[in-house]
Amino acid sequence: MKTTVDTYHMSNQSDLREVISKLQEFVPEFEKLEDELGTTNDRIEELQAKIQELQEIVEDEDIPSPTIPEYVEHHASIQKILNFIGKELL
Repeated sequence: MKTTVDTYHMSNQSDLREVISKLQEFVPEFEKLEDELGTTNDRIEELQAKIQELQEIVEDEDIPSPTIPEYVEHHASIQKILNFIGKELL
């Protein structure tokens, strides 16, 4: 003889099975999103590496202690570029 508790328990099990079934439908979508996120993270890392390479190239063009006015201007311009790379891109 089934009691109210048994009926309630069976009803909850049925509800849980339905919820689990619905969640399992989303597993392929979650796996796809996870793959896309991994690809995006890889691309971000590639871009960061390229930006760091750009930063090194620009640093190599700098004149650390300029004394000639044109070189002082060049140094100031390079520093603006490096500051932008450091603050906005990295």
